[in-house]
Amino acid sequence: MDRIEITPMCKERCLAPYRIQEERVLECIEKPTNRHFVRVDRDLQIEFYSLREKVGRYYLLVIGQRMESGLRVLHAYKILDSLGPHIHSLTPLAMLEALTDRFGLRVKVGGKQAKFVFKEKMDIAEEADMATIASLAELPPERGFSIVSFFKLSKDKKHLDCALCYCIDDAKYSAWVNG
Repeated sequence: MDRIEITPMCKERCLAPYRIQEERVLECIEKPTNRHFVRVDRDLQIEFYSLREKVGRYYLLVIGQRMESGLRVLHAYKILDSLGPHIHSLTPLAMLEALTDRFGLRVKVGGKQAKFVFKEKMDIAEEADMATIASLAELPPERGFSIVSFFKLSKDKKHLDCALCYCIDDAKYSAWVNG
């Protein structure tokens, strides 16, 4: 098995507040109920894993980035059964999309605005500021949010591949998970 690194940000922003144990994250990756890999190009692969929890009425959803050294775990979410009647038939990527549909804030990526942006290729202006290429399209809640984005700039710096971009309203999600 590859080396698996759970990032400090994931531990702080996902595991601690939502009471997700590191051992469960590792089990989700090693023995998933379902998984989905998205290769943007040879340098960028995002991996999604879901695991049906034995106790509780939820799935654990883990998102990582494949690196030469192994898998770097960036995000983990509890997906409660109450998210929808068809939750059991969804792929991990579809679970994430359903989660953002319910708890997401609209993001702006290039000229596109949506709660969930997946595999979009866009032209960018030469003067584009890479730090703000993805931003919130609506006013953020004062209570906190988490924006997630995976981009790859073309060699000619005229095109941007957005593998994935979304934003979660942390307070709404936390109230649902911990409520």
